[in-house]
Amino acid sequence: MHCNRCANDNFRFSAMPTIRALDYAEKPYYIASSCISHDIIKHTGSEGGDRVLNLLQPRLSVASIFDLDIGVLRKRGYRGLIMDLDNTLVAWNHPEAPQELLDWLTTVRRYGIEMCIVSNNLGERVEDFATKIGVSFIAKAAKPRRRAFRLAMRKMGTHHGNTAVVGDQVFTDILGGNRLELFTILVRPLATEEFWTTRLVRMVEHRMVRRHLPHHS
Repeated sequence: MHCNRCANDNFRFSAMPTIRALDYAEKPYYIASSCISHDIIKHTGSEGGDRVLNLLQPRLSVASIFDLDIGVLRKRGYRGLIMDLDNTLVAWNHPEAPQELLDWLTTVRRYGIEMCIVSNNLGERVEDFATKIGVSFIAKAAKPRRRAFRLAMRKMGTHHGNTAVVGDQVFTDILGGNRLELFTILVRPLATEEFWTTRLVRMVEHRMVRRHLPHHS
């Protein structure tokens, strides 16, 4: 099931910890499999477990970056956008930016929103792509560690209160952004091909998304 394009009247925002998808869920959803939930709560206690699970929840879930209403982001006060690269902007290791992406980047710039690619991929890959599209970047970011997100905000001249993060992985993009209380946006991966370690993580992530974000699977 694909989500509708965002419009001002259905582009819903929410304060942590209540997380809502666009116009699918009327109650908070937890992106965690039952086995992970049980393991976390077992070792941290119920309150600590809830806090950790909240870190795995996106503030917004859309099909792709092209379903984001950039005007609404700007209206809500966001001035910086941290973007994952592979399977968020383009398919994994794809070297060229399609025209649709270039047009989207132009729209983001027109609204005065700064951008920075934050990727766990190698420096040469990230630098080559970021240079082609004229966006600052941080490679080998070690997401979900917070250092790269903080550095990206410094590059953009933004802070946690006016910065959004968009990416296709819960355990890197969403977790890393939520650890700094950024506005996190989950998108579907553009392709199934990806690095082998990512595929292992996806095995857990897909189970979580199917159970708790059925409209996103």
